[in-house]
Formats: sequence, C-alpha cells, structure tokens
Amino acid sequence: MAELQLAQATSNGTTQGAAEVVDVSALLSVFWAGKWLILFAAAVGLFHGARLLTAYDPSYEAQMIVMPIQQQGGSGAGSVAGAGLQSLGISLGTRQASNFDRFQLVFESLEFAKLMNTKHELLSKIYPEFWDRASGTWRRPQGEHFLKNEELRSKLKRNIWREPNVQGLARFLRSSIKFKPVDQGQFQRITFAHSDRDFALWLLSTAYAEAEQLIRSQDAAESAERRQYLEEQLKHATIIEVRQSLAQLLTSEERQAMFLHGALPYVARVIIAPNASEQPLEPDFMVIVSGPVLVGIGAALLALLLLALIGSEFLRAGRLSNR
Repeated sequence: MAELQLAQATSNGTTQGAAEVVDVSALLSVFWAGKWLILFAAAVGLFHGARLLTAYDPSYEAQMIVMPIQQQGGSGAGSVAGAGLQSLGISLGTRQASNFDRFQLVFESLEFAKLMNTKHELLSKIYPEFWDRASGTWRRPQGEHFLKNEELRSKLKRNIWREPNVQGLARFLRSSIKFKPVDQGQFQRITFAHSDRDFALWLLSTAYAEAEQLIRSQDAAESAERRQYLEEQLKHATIIEVRQSLAQLLTSEERQAMFLHGALPYVARVIIAPNASEQPLEPDFMVIVSGPVLVGIGAALLALLLLALIGSEFLRAGRLSNR
C-alpha cells in the first residue's frame, strides 16, 4: 500500500515546524489499491438500500392549507392583556406568541393526547395490532424473536415494550402532524401520512378541529375569569382614570367573549379543506437506495485513509529508530 509522503520544514538543522503535506497521487493510489474494499462497501450499501426499498410501507398523505389569523386590537386573549399592560406604560416587545403558535404546540401536549384518546379512542386506532377489542385490553407481542429482542434491549439498558399510553400518543402526534409554510408566505400547509387513506383524512380533520376547540375553550375560561375580576374592581374603583382603564379593558373582554363564542374561525382560516391523495406516496429512491451506497463508499474511503496514515506513522517511526 502506498504511503502518504510527509515533508517537515527545517532551518539551521533545527526543526521549525511539522507541516504534513498530502501527496494527491499517493492518496489516489491508496484508494486504487483498496478498490475492492470500496466496491464491496458499495455493494453492501446497495443491498441494504434494496431491502429498505422492498420493505417500504406505502402511505397516503392528507393535507390542508390554512391562513393563520392575525391578532390585532382586541381580537385575541393575548391582545386584551397586552392592551391593558400597554395602557400602564409596560412594553411587551415586538413579537408575541399568536394563537397559531399555541395551536402548533398543542399537538405536543399530553392534555391534547388525553383529549383525543378519551373522545376518539385514538390509541386503539393507531396501534390496532396490540389492541384486543373483545376484552378491551392490550396484547403483549409474543414469539421467540420478540423475547430475544426484549432481553437484548434490557441488557443494553434500552426501553422495553410497554402498553401504548398517552405519552407515546403525544410523541406520535408531534412527529406525524407537520406544519410547513407555503412558499415562505403567510399560508401554512398541514400534513399527516398513514397507510390507511381514510384514517389519514379523518385524523387530520379531527385533530385540527379538536386542537382549535381546545384553544378556544382555554381562552374562553381565562376571559371569563378576567371579566369577573374587572367587574369586581370596577365596583370599588373611585378614581376616574382607574375606572376608565377598567372600563376599557372590560369592553375589550366583552368583544373577545363574542369572538370566542361565535362560529368564526379562531386560530386560522381554512383555505383548502382537508383532502387526501388518491395514490400513495412513492418512495424516495435517492434517499432509500443511494443513501446507504454513499455511506458505504464513504466509510470504505475513510478506513483506507486511516490505514494509510497508520502505516505512514509506523514507517516514519522505523526510520527514526534506525538513525
């Protein structure tokens, strides 16, 4: 195997530095000498990619496009509170969380996962292979392969199988329901993919409606508490300026209450209603097949480079010992 040529700069018989220079021709000869290793690594990557491609589970994508509602004036619970603080000379900065920001975070919450499971029995729909509908209990997988895998995971301090729960459901919703801006504009595309087309469409529509209703209910409860507080304060306030400020806040809260209990969209306007593709999503050949091949080739090149460097160091050490 060809070695990498090392050049050391010296001056007046004394070593001033050790700048190692890689000879490109020597490096290419190293890779050429190990061409069979590179081909073998590429073949292994190709075989692994082919296995991934044959095991690919086609899925249908449900999507919808919405336009987040901009909170202005008294059109949001946060805006009402912000108006009150600003009237007292307190600045909230230039960027506040909108209802749509909260809407995206709702899908990560345990509260939302519990709501979806309680109202729609979502766990049994997502993991039907583990659910025994007759007895209403979860079935633990069986089989020699599963037991050996569980034993190995236990020895490696990895999590072993447990019954599906709301924590897992929250993780599933967070990773499966995706938000992406449309052409970097003000519109948002919401997607969910599943092997069952009807289920994908149902879950996206249901989750969107339930999440919006959850935020609406939370803000309605907070608004009711604020109105009650403002009404009590207004009864006992005697200073004119204070009464005017309280009356202004109470008016904003009443306007917000009408908005909360109306039929208008609260988080976002639906521009394109939920719909699902007629054909399943095709696998990404470049990622599934080409990815493992490139990883294999890269690993082989790195191994050859490391072997060449190690051989060069041993050769240099031998020359120094012979002096």
